[in-house]
Amino acid sequence: MSTAPNTDNIKAVVERYFLYVMLSHTWDDNEPLFDDVFGNSVYVLQNEKLRKFCETIRDDYKSYQWSWSDTCCIDKKDRDVYQKSIRSMYKWYNNSALTLVLLADPSKSNPPNSPSLEHNRWMFRAWTLQELLAPQVIRFYDHKWKLYLHDDNTNHKTSPNIKPELARAIGVNEDALIHFYPEMLPVRQRLRLASTRQATVEVDIAYSLIGIFSSDIHVEYTREAEDALGLLLQEIVDRRRDVTVLDWVGKPSKFNNSIPADISVYSQAPYVLPYIADAEADQRVEELRDTIPEQLKVTHFYNHLSDPGTTLGLPRFTNRRLSLPCITFSVTNIEPDTPSGATEQSAPVYVASTVALGKFKFKTEDTSISELRQGGVVLAYPWIHDLLARIHHRGGDEHTQALRLIVHLEHGFKALLFTKQSHHQYRRVAADEEITVPICKLTSLEGVSVKVLEIWET
Repeated sequence: MSTAPNTDNIKAVVERYFLYVMLSHTWDDNEPLFDDVFGNSVYVLQNEKLRKFCETIRDDYKSYQWSWSDTCCIDKKDRDVYQKSIRSMYKWYNNSALTLVLLADPSKSNPPNSPSLEHNRWMFRAWTLQELLAPQVIRFYDHKWKLYLHDDNTNHKTSPNIKPELARAIGVNEDALIHFYPEMLPVRQRLRLASTRQATVEVDIAYSLIGIFSSDIHVEYTREAEDALGLLLQEIVDRRRDVTVLDWVGKPSKFNNSIPADISVYSQAPYVLPYIADAEADQRVEELRDTIPEQLKVTHFYNHLSDPGTTLGLPRFTNRRLSLPCITFSVTNIEPDTPSGATEQSAPVYVASTVALGKFKFKTEDTSISELRQGGVVLAYPWIHDLLARIHHRGGDEHTQALRLIVHLEHGFKALLFTKQSHHQYRRVAADEEITVPICKLTSLEGVSVKVLEIWET
Protein backbone atom coordinates (compact mmCIF):
# COMPACT_ATOMS: atom_id res chain seq x y z
CA MET A 1 0.00 0.00 0.00
CA SER A 2 1.37 3.41 -0.94
CA THR A 3 -0.95 5.37 1.38
CA ALA A 4 -2.35 4.92 4.88
CA PRO A 5 -5.61 2.93 4.95
CA ASN A 6 -8.88 4.80 5.35
CA THR A 7 -9.93 3.12 8.62
CA ASP A 8 -13.24 5.00 8.75
CA ASN A 9 -14.21 3.61 5.37
CA ILE A 10 -13.10 0.10 6.33
CA LYS A 11 -15.12 0.28 9.55
CA ALA A 12 -18.22 1.39 7.66
CA VAL A 13 -17.89 -1.44 5.13
CA VAL A 14 -17.35 -4.07 7.83
CA GLU A 15 -20.27 -2.81 9.91
CA ARG A 16 -22.53 -2.80 6.86
CA TYR A 17 -21.53 -6.37 6.08
CA PHE A 18 -22.55 -7.58 9.55
CA LEU A 19 -25.98 -5.90 9.70
CA TYR A 20 -28.56 -8.52 10.66
CA VAL A 21 -32.34 -9.01 10.62
CA MET A 22 -34.22 -10.53 13.58
CA LEU A 23 -37.46 -12.51 13.51
CA SER A 24 -40.13 -11.90 16.15
CA HIS A 25 -42.97 -14.42 16.19
CA THR A 26 -45.20 -16.63 18.33
CA TRP A 27 -44.04 -20.21 18.61
CA ASP A 28 -45.81 -23.13 16.96
CA ASP A 29 -45.55 -26.83 17.78
CA ASN A 30 -42.94 -27.64 15.13
CA GLU A 31 -40.36 -24.88 15.49
CA PRO A 32 -36.90 -25.82 14.12
CA LEU A 33 -34.16 -26.18 16.74
CA PHE A 34 -30.41 -25.54 16.67
CA ASP A 35 -29.59 -29.12 15.70
CA ASP A 36 -32.13 -29.03 12.86
CA VAL A 37 -30.43 -26.15 11.07
CA PHE A 38 -26.83 -26.88 12.01
CA GLY A 39 -25.11 -27.81 8.75
CA ASN A 40 -28.38 -27.71 6.79
CA SER A 41 -29.90 -25.23 4.38
CA VAL A 42 -33.15 -23.67 5.53
CA TYR A 43 -34.51 -24.30 2.06
CA VAL A 44 -34.49 -28.06 2.60
CA LEU A 45 -36.06 -27.93 6.08
CA GLN A 46 -39.74 -28.72 6.42
CA ASN A 47 -40.52 -25.39 8.06
CA GLU A 48 -42.32 -22.80 6.00
CA LYS A 49 -41.99 -20.00 8.56
CA LEU A 50 -38.19 -20.10 8.67
CA ARG A 51 -37.93 -20.55 4.92
CA LYS A 52 -40.26 -17.61 4.20
CA PHE A 53 -38.35 -15.46 6.70
CA CYS A 54 -35.06 -16.08 4.90
CA GLU A 55 -36.61 -15.72 1.45
CA THR A 56 -38.20 -12.41 2.41
CA ILE A 57 -34.84 -11.03 3.50
CA ARG A 58 -33.13 -12.41 0.39
CA ASP A 59 -35.71 -10.99 -2.02
CA ASP A 60 -36.85 -7.74 -0.35
CA TYR A 61 -33.89 -6.67 1.81
CA LYS A 62 -30.87 -7.37 -0.35
CA SER A 63 -28.49 -5.16 1.66
CA TYR A 64 -28.54 -7.53 4.65
CA GLN A 65 -26.37 -10.64 4.84
CA TRP A 66 -27.53 -12.22 8.09
CA SER A 67 -30.76 -13.35 9.72
CA TRP A 68 -31.54 -14.63 13.22
CA SER A 69 -34.45 -16.59 14.71
CA ASP A 70 -34.62 -17.52 18.39
CA THR A 71 -35.73 -21.15 18.18
CA CYS A 72 -32.86 -22.30 15.97
CA CYS A 73 -30.00 -19.84 16.60
CA ILE A 74 -29.52 -20.70 20.29
CA ASP A 75 -28.07 -24.01 21.41
CA LYS A 76 -30.36 -24.72 24.35
CA LYS A 77 -28.41 -27.84 25.29
CA ASP A 78 -25.44 -25.67 26.27
CA ARG A 79 -26.58 -24.23 29.61
CA ASP A 80 -24.07 -21.35 29.67
CA VAL A 81 -24.88 -20.34 26.10
CA TYR A 82 -28.60 -20.49 26.80
CA GLN A 83 -28.39 -18.36 29.96
CA LYS A 84 -26.18 -15.78 28.26
CA SER A 85 -28.54 -15.66 25.28
CA ILE A 86 -31.58 -14.97 27.47
CA ARG A 87 -29.74 -12.11 29.19
CA SER A 88 -28.54 -10.70 25.84
CA MET A 89 -31.84 -10.88 23.97
CA TYR A 90 -32.84 -7.25 24.49
CA LYS A 91 -29.42 -6.04 23.31
CA TRP A 92 -29.57 -8.23 20.19
CA TYR A 93 -32.96 -6.86 19.15
CA ASN A 94 -31.87 -3.33 19.99
CA ASN A 95 -28.78 -3.63 17.78
CA SER A 96 -30.59 -5.24 14.86
CA ALA A 97 -30.75 -3.36 11.57
CA LEU A 98 -34.32 -4.55 11.15
CA THR A 99 -36.80 -6.77 12.98
CA LEU A 100 -39.51 -8.55 11.03
CA VAL A 101 -42.62 -9.35 13.06
CA LEU A 102 -44.70 -12.27 11.88
CA LEU A 103 -48.15 -11.83 13.36
CA ALA A 104 -50.07 -14.89 14.51
CA ASP A 105 -52.87 -16.34 12.46
CA PRO A 106 -56.01 -14.33 13.41
CA SER A 107 -57.94 -17.57 13.85
CA LYS A 108 -55.56 -18.43 16.72
CA SER A 109 -55.41 -14.99 18.31
CA ASN A 110 -57.08 -13.31 21.28
CA PRO A 111 -59.90 -12.79 20.43
CA PRO A 112 -59.99 -15.18 17.46
CA ASN A 113 -60.60 -13.99 13.92
CA SER A 114 -59.76 -10.39 14.75
CA PRO A 115 -57.59 -8.87 12.00
CA SER A 116 -56.39 -5.95 14.12
CA LEU A 117 -52.87 -5.70 15.40
CA GLU A 118 -53.85 -4.90 18.98
CA HIS A 119 -55.87 -8.12 19.35
CA ASN A 120 -53.30 -10.38 17.74
CA ARG A 121 -51.80 -13.17 19.87
CA TRP A 122 -48.35 -11.69 19.22
CA MET A 123 -49.33 -8.73 21.41
CA PHE A 124 -49.98 -10.94 24.46
CA ARG A 125 -46.77 -12.97 24.66
CA ALA A 126 -44.12 -12.17 27.29
CA TRP A 127 -41.07 -12.15 25.03
CA THR A 128 -42.64 -10.03 22.30
CA LEU A 129 -42.83 -6.97 24.56
CA GLN A 130 -39.07 -6.41 24.35
CA GLU A 131 -39.14 -7.52 20.71
CA LEU A 132 -41.47 -4.58 20.09
CA LEU A 133 -39.73 -1.98 22.26
CA ALA A 134 -36.04 -2.78 21.69
CA PRO A 135 -35.67 -2.63 17.87
CA GLN A 136 -35.29 0.73 16.22
CA VAL A 137 -36.80 -0.47 12.94
CA ILE A 138 -39.72 -2.92 12.66
CA ARG A 139 -41.93 -4.16 9.85
CA PHE A 140 -45.06 -6.20 10.49
CA TYR A 141 -46.18 -9.09 8.31
CA ASP A 142 -49.45 -10.99 8.49
CA HIS A 143 -49.45 -14.77 8.86
CA LYS A 144 -49.27 -15.11 5.05
CA TRP A 145 -46.09 -13.01 4.90
CA LYS A 146 -47.82 -9.97 3.42
CA LEU A 147 -47.01 -6.52 4.80
CA TYR A 148 -49.55 -5.57 7.47
CA LEU A 149 -52.19 -3.22 5.98
CA HIS A 150 -50.08 -3.37 2.78
CA ASP A 151 -48.07 -0.56 4.41
CA ASP A 152 -44.75 -0.14 2.57
CA ASN A 153 -43.29 2.34 5.09
CA THR A 154 -39.67 1.39 5.82
CA ASN A 155 -40.34 1.49 9.57
CA HIS A 156 -43.80 0.59 10.86
CA LYS A 157 -42.97 2.20 14.21
CA THR A 158 -43.12 5.54 12.46
CA SER A 159 -45.86 4.70 9.96
CA PRO A 160 -48.86 7.08 10.17
CA ASN A 161 -51.15 4.10 9.59
CA ILE A 162 -49.67 1.69 12.14
CA LYS A 163 -47.97 3.83 14.80
CA PRO A 164 -51.22 5.07 16.48
CA GLU A 165 -52.69 1.56 16.63
CA LEU A 166 -49.46 0.17 18.04
CA ALA A 167 -49.13 2.86 20.73
CA ARG A 168 -52.78 2.45 21.69
CA ALA A 169 -52.46 -1.33 21.88
CA ILE A 170 -49.77 -1.26 24.57
CA GLY A 171 -50.77 2.02 26.19
CA VAL A 172 -47.71 4.24 25.67
CA ASN A 173 -47.24 7.51 23.86
CA GLU A 174 -45.86 7.37 20.34
CA ASP A 175 -42.53 8.92 21.32
CA ALA A 176 -41.90 6.13 23.85
CA LEU A 177 -42.76 3.56 21.22
CA ILE A 178 -40.28 4.97 18.70
CA HIS A 179 -37.42 6.02 20.98
CA PHE A 180 -37.73 3.56 23.87
CA TYR A 181 -34.85 2.94 26.24
CA PRO A 182 -35.21 1.26 29.68
CA GLU A 183 -35.13 4.40 31.86
CA MET A 184 -37.54 6.27 29.60
CA LEU A 185 -40.63 4.95 31.40
CA PRO A 186 -41.25 4.79 35.17
CA VAL A 187 -40.93 1.40 36.86
CA ARG A 188 -44.68 1.00 37.35
CA GLN A 189 -45.44 1.79 33.72
CA ARG A 190 -42.99 -0.86 32.56
CA LEU A 191 -44.57 -3.36 34.95
CA ARG A 192 -47.99 -2.43 33.60
CA LEU A 193 -46.83 -3.15 30.05
CA ALA A 194 -45.80 -6.64 31.20
CA SER A 195 -48.88 -7.30 33.34
CA THR A 196 -51.05 -8.62 30.49
CA ARG A 197 -48.39 -10.88 28.96
CA GLN A 198 -48.31 -14.66 29.20
CA ALA A 199 -45.54 -17.22 28.79
CA THR A 200 -45.59 -20.97 28.25
CA VAL A 201 -42.78 -21.31 30.81
CA GLU A 202 -43.84 -19.16 33.79
CA VAL A 203 -40.34 -18.04 34.82
CA ASP A 204 -40.08 -16.34 31.42
CA ILE A 205 -42.48 -13.67 32.70
CA ALA A 206 -39.54 -12.38 34.75
CA TYR A 207 -36.69 -13.30 32.39
CA SER A 208 -38.33 -11.57 29.42
CA LEU A 209 -38.06 -8.28 31.40
CA ILE A 210 -34.31 -8.48 32.09
CA GLY A 211 -33.46 -6.04 29.28
CA ILE A 212 -36.42 -3.74 29.87
CA PHE A 213 -35.25 -3.20 33.48
CA SER A 214 -31.49 -3.42 32.76
CA SER A 215 -31.50 -6.29 35.23
CA ASP A 216 -28.62 -8.45 36.40
CA ILE A 217 -30.64 -11.35 37.81
CA HIS A 218 -29.29 -14.81 37.08
CA VAL A 219 -31.28 -16.98 34.68
CA GLU A 220 -32.11 -20.37 36.17
CA TYR A 221 -34.94 -22.47 34.75
CA THR A 222 -35.16 -24.73 37.79
CA ARG A 223 -36.56 -21.80 39.82
CA GLU A 224 -40.19 -21.38 40.79
CA ALA A 225 -41.95 -18.60 38.88
CA GLU A 226 -42.56 -16.64 42.10
CA ASP A 227 -38.85 -16.72 42.93
CA ALA A 228 -37.87 -15.48 39.47
CA LEU A 229 -40.35 -12.59 39.67
CA GLY A 230 -39.34 -11.97 43.27
CA LEU A 231 -35.68 -11.60 42.33
CA LEU A 232 -36.58 -9.10 39.61
CA LEU A 233 -38.81 -7.01 41.90
CA GLN A 234 -36.25 -7.19 44.70
CA GLU A 235 -33.59 -5.80 42.38
CA ILE A 236 -35.90 -3.02 41.17
CA VAL A 237 -36.63 -1.84 44.71
CA ASP A 238 -33.01 -2.08 45.82
CA ARG A 239 -31.59 -0.30 42.75
CA ARG A 240 -34.29 2.28 42.10
CA ARG A 241 -35.55 2.69 45.69
CA ASP A 242 -38.97 2.54 44.06
CA VAL A 243 -41.80 1.70 46.49
CA THR A 244 -44.49 1.75 43.79
CA VAL A 245 -43.61 -1.95 43.35
CA LEU A 246 -45.33 -2.46 46.74
CA ASP A 247 -48.57 -0.88 45.55
CA TRP A 248 -50.74 -3.94 44.79
CA VAL A 249 -53.62 -6.04 46.08
CA GLY A 250 -53.93 -9.78 45.73
CA LYS A 251 -51.96 -12.88 46.64
CA PRO A 252 -48.53 -12.38 48.30
CA SER A 253 -45.38 -14.06 47.03
CA LYS A 254 -43.59 -16.87 48.84
CA PHE A 255 -40.40 -14.98 48.00
CA ASN A 256 -41.41 -12.12 50.31
CA ASN A 257 -44.93 -11.23 51.42
CA SER A 258 -44.43 -7.55 50.57
CA ILE A 259 -44.50 -8.30 46.83
CA PRO A 260 -47.15 -10.07 44.70
CA ALA A 261 -47.13 -13.65 43.51
CA ASP A 262 -48.20 -12.62 40.01
CA ILE A 263 -47.25 -9.72 37.76
CA SER A 264 -50.87 -9.24 36.60
CA VAL A 265 -51.61 -7.10 39.69
CA TYR A 266 -49.66 -4.26 38.10
CA SER A 267 -52.34 -3.73 35.47
CA GLN A 268 -53.85 -1.20 37.90
CA ALA A 269 -52.65 2.41 37.87
CA PRO A 270 -50.14 3.22 40.63
CA TYR A 271 -51.08 5.35 43.61
CA VAL A 272 -50.80 9.12 43.21
CA LEU A 273 -50.81 11.48 46.18
CA PRO A 274 -54.10 13.39 46.52
CA TYR A 275 -54.05 16.92 45.14
CA ILE A 276 -54.42 19.76 47.66
CA ALA A 277 -54.85 23.34 46.47
CA ASP A 278 -52.19 25.66 47.86
CA ALA A 279 -54.74 28.03 49.36
CA GLU A 280 -56.57 25.19 51.08
CA ALA A 281 -53.31 23.79 52.46
CA ASP A 282 -52.16 27.19 53.72
CA GLN A 283 -55.47 27.81 55.48
CA ARG A 284 -55.30 24.45 57.27
CA VAL A 285 -51.66 25.09 58.26
CA GLU A 286 -52.71 28.29 60.03
CA GLU A 287 -55.51 26.44 61.81
CA LEU A 288 -53.06 23.80 63.03
CA ARG A 289 -50.72 26.47 64.41
CA ASP A 290 -53.45 27.41 66.85
CA THR A 291 -55.04 24.01 67.57
CA ILE A 292 -52.49 21.20 67.56
CA PRO A 293 -51.03 20.91 71.08
CA GLU A 294 -47.79 19.15 70.10
CA GLN A 295 -46.10 21.84 67.99
CA LEU A 296 -42.56 20.91 69.07
CA LYS A 297 -43.23 17.20 68.58
CA VAL A 298 -44.58 17.87 65.07
CA THR A 299 -41.37 19.65 64.05
CA HIS A 300 -39.21 16.92 65.59
CA PHE A 301 -41.28 14.29 63.75
CA TYR A 302 -40.82 16.12 60.45
CA ASN A 303 -37.06 16.56 60.94
CA HIS A 304 -36.62 12.88 61.69
CA LEU A 305 -38.53 12.04 58.51
CA SER A 306 -36.74 14.46 56.17
CA ASP A 307 -33.17 14.57 57.50
CA PRO A 308 -30.98 12.41 55.23
CA GLY A 309 -28.56 12.03 58.11
CA THR A 310 -31.00 9.96 60.17
CA THR A 311 -30.98 6.17 60.27
CA LEU A 312 -34.22 6.10 58.29
CA GLY A 313 -32.45 5.94 54.94
CA LEU A 314 -33.94 4.61 51.70
CA PRO A 315 -35.75 1.33 50.96
CA ARG A 316 -33.44 -1.66 50.70
CA PHE A 317 -34.29 -5.14 49.48
CA THR A 318 -31.64 -7.88 49.55
CA ASN A 319 -31.63 -11.60 50.32
CA ARG A 320 -35.44 -11.63 50.43
CA ARG A 321 -35.43 -9.05 53.21
CA LEU A 322 -37.10 -5.67 52.68
CA SER A 323 -36.13 -2.68 54.85
CA LEU A 324 -38.98 -0.21 54.35
CA PRO A 325 -38.92 3.35 55.78
CA CYS A 326 -42.47 4.33 56.75
CA ILE A 327 -44.67 6.64 58.71
CA THR A 328 -46.50 4.15 60.92
CA PHE A 329 -49.74 4.41 62.86
CA SER A 330 -50.41 1.95 65.68
CA VAL A 331 -53.68 0.08 65.22
CA THR A 332 -55.54 -0.06 68.53
CA ASN A 333 -58.47 -2.28 67.61
CA ILE A 334 -59.69 -4.57 64.82
CA GLU A 335 -63.28 -5.79 64.61
CA PRO A 336 -65.19 -7.74 61.93
CA ASP A 337 -67.62 -5.77 59.79
CA THR A 338 -70.51 -7.16 57.77
CA PRO A 339 -71.39 -4.77 54.95
CA SER A 340 -74.79 -4.97 53.32
CA GLY A 341 -74.86 -7.20 50.26
CA ALA A 342 -71.95 -9.35 51.48
CA THR A 343 -72.07 -13.04 50.58
CA GLU A 344 -70.38 -16.10 52.02
CA GLN A 345 -67.96 -16.02 49.11
CA SER A 346 -66.91 -12.43 49.85
CA ALA A 347 -63.61 -11.81 51.62
CA PRO A 348 -64.16 -10.75 55.26
CA VAL A 349 -64.19 -7.02 55.96
CA TYR A 350 -62.70 -5.52 59.13
CA VAL A 351 -62.83 -2.13 60.80
CA ALA A 352 -59.58 -1.00 62.40
CA SER A 353 -58.89 2.02 64.61
CA THR A 354 -55.95 4.35 65.18
CA VAL A 355 -55.75 7.22 67.64
CA ALA A 356 -54.41 9.73 65.12
CA LEU A 357 -56.50 8.87 62.06
CA GLY A 358 -59.64 7.30 63.46
CA LYS A 359 -61.15 4.27 61.72
CA PHE A 360 -60.51 2.63 58.37
CA LYS A 361 -61.71 -0.58 56.70
CA PHE A 362 -59.86 -3.37 54.94
CA LYS A 363 -60.81 -6.61 53.26
CA THR A 364 -58.66 -9.72 53.49
CA GLU A 365 -58.78 -13.49 53.38
CA ASP A 366 -55.65 -13.69 55.51
CA THR A 367 -56.14 -16.82 57.64
CA SER A 368 -54.10 -15.39 60.51
CA ILE A 369 -56.50 -12.52 61.07
CA SER A 370 -57.01 -13.66 64.67
CA GLU A 371 -53.38 -12.71 65.33
CA LEU A 372 -54.08 -9.18 64.10
CA ARG A 373 -56.61 -8.65 66.84
CA GLN A 374 -53.99 -9.35 69.52
CA GLY A 375 -52.00 -6.16 68.88
CA GLY A 376 -48.73 -5.38 67.14
CA VAL A 377 -50.43 -4.14 63.98
CA VAL A 378 -49.29 -0.98 62.19
CA LEU A 379 -50.73 0.99 59.32
CA ALA A 380 -47.83 2.07 57.11
CA TYR A 381 -47.39 5.06 54.81
CA PRO A 382 -44.38 4.29 52.55
CA TRP A 383 -44.80 7.10 49.98
CA ILE A 384 -42.37 9.32 51.88
CA HIS A 385 -40.21 10.44 48.95
CA ASP A 386 -43.12 11.83 46.91
CA LEU A 387 -44.65 13.43 49.98
CA LEU A 388 -41.48 15.26 50.98
CA ALA A 389 -40.86 16.35 47.38
CA ARG A 390 -44.28 17.98 47.28
CA ILE A 391 -43.78 19.68 50.67
CA HIS A 392 -40.28 20.96 49.86
CA HIS A 393 -41.50 22.37 46.56
CA ARG A 394 -43.56 24.96 48.46
CA GLY A 395 -40.66 26.06 50.67
CA GLY A 396 -41.08 27.70 54.09
CA ASP A 397 -39.52 27.23 57.52
CA GLU A 398 -39.25 23.82 59.18
CA HIS A 399 -42.35 24.19 61.32
CA THR A 400 -44.50 25.29 58.37
CA GLN A 401 -43.30 22.33 56.34
CA ALA A 402 -44.01 20.04 59.30
CA LEU A 403 -47.58 21.30 59.54
CA ARG A 404 -47.95 20.95 55.77
CA LEU A 405 -46.99 17.27 56.16
CA ILE A 406 -49.81 16.88 58.68
CA VAL A 407 -52.23 18.48 56.20
CA HIS A 408 -51.30 15.94 53.53
CA LEU A 409 -51.83 13.03 55.93
CA GLU A 410 -55.23 14.46 56.87
CA HIS A 411 -56.28 14.37 53.22
CA GLY A 412 -56.52 10.60 53.18
CA PHE A 413 -54.11 8.17 51.56
CA LYS A 414 -53.50 4.62 50.43
CA ALA A 415 -51.73 2.55 53.06
CA LEU A 416 -50.26 -0.88 53.73
CA LEU A 417 -50.97 -3.02 56.77
CA PHE A 418 -48.28 -4.95 58.67
CA THR A 419 -48.34 -7.20 61.70
CA LYS A 420 -45.36 -7.65 64.00
CA GLN A 421 -43.96 -11.19 64.06
CA SER A 422 -41.03 -10.66 66.40
CA HIS A 423 -38.91 -7.81 67.74
CA HIS A 424 -37.43 -7.09 64.30
CA GLN A 425 -39.75 -8.79 61.83
CA TYR A 426 -43.00 -7.71 60.22
CA ARG A 427 -45.35 -9.43 57.81
CA ARG A 428 -47.57 -7.68 55.30
CA VAL A 429 -51.28 -8.39 55.48
CA ALA A 430 -52.42 -9.16 51.94
CA ALA A 431 -55.55 -7.13 51.31
CA ASP A 432 -58.15 -8.01 48.68
CA GLU A 433 -58.84 -4.33 48.05
CA GLU A 434 -56.88 -1.13 48.48
CA ILE A 435 -56.62 0.09 52.06
CA THR A 436 -57.62 3.74 51.97
CA VAL A 437 -57.53 5.98 55.02
CA PRO A 438 -60.40 8.49 54.82
CA ILE A 439 -60.08 12.27 55.16
CA CYS A 440 -59.83 13.26 58.82
CA LYS A 441 -58.65 15.95 61.25
CA LEU A 442 -55.34 14.94 62.80
CA THR A 443 -54.82 16.76 66.10
CA SER A 444 -52.44 14.34 67.80
CA LEU A 445 -49.34 12.28 66.96
CA GLU A 446 -50.13 9.59 69.52
CA GLY A 447 -49.21 6.20 68.08
CA VAL A 448 -47.47 7.83 65.07
CA SER A 449 -43.82 6.97 64.43
CA VAL A 450 -41.13 7.14 61.79
CA LYS A 451 -39.43 3.77 61.54
CA VAL A 452 -37.93 1.17 59.24
CA LEU A 453 -39.98 -2.02 59.00
CA GLU A 454 -38.06 -5.22 58.32
CA ILE A 455 -40.17 -7.58 56.22
CA TRP A 456 -39.02 -11.08 55.41
CA GLU A 457 -40.15 -14.70 55.52
CA THR A 458 -39.54 -16.95 58.49
